[in-house]
Amino acid sequence: MASAKGITGKDLPFYRKANAADAAGTYMGMVTNGEVTETFEYDDATVPNTDAPGTVPARSSVPKQYGWSCNTAGVFDAQLFQQVRTDFLAGIPLLMSLKILKPANAGGGHFDGAVWFENIKINYDGLGVVKFSAQMRGEGMLTWTAAT
Repeated sequence: MASAKGITGKDLPFYRKANAADAAGTYMGMVTNGEVTETFEYDDATVPNTDAPGTVPARSSVPKQYGWSCNTAGVFDAQLFQQVRTDFLAGIPLLMSLKILKPANAGGGHFDGAVWFENIKINYDGLGVVKFSAQMRGEGMLTWTAAT
């Protein structure tokens, strides 16, 4: 069995996209801790067994809603603080891209989607490095594009 090839913080840059066609985006910083969570919400349906009507019906799950979220923490240049705060306060979804800087055969690619900031936390020190964390709620579908 092959050993797992880990992903380091330098492999997870976060980009802000001006629009959906903006393939490059504006570099916002490196994610040092984060997660992308995709979920389905289901309704239950009762399915009777027509071959054996006297038996207990089985449950069938029917997907009714897809959702995703992204929680990140990392570092970025202090000059970008105002843009992050502006995005947070704008009241419109932000187009983002989270890249995994690995070749395709090593799992590289990028997530793209629109997010609403639910909260941001900014920490800074006297060295000009701003540390941040953000909880974001996905808007629409999250897409994955494998590296080429």
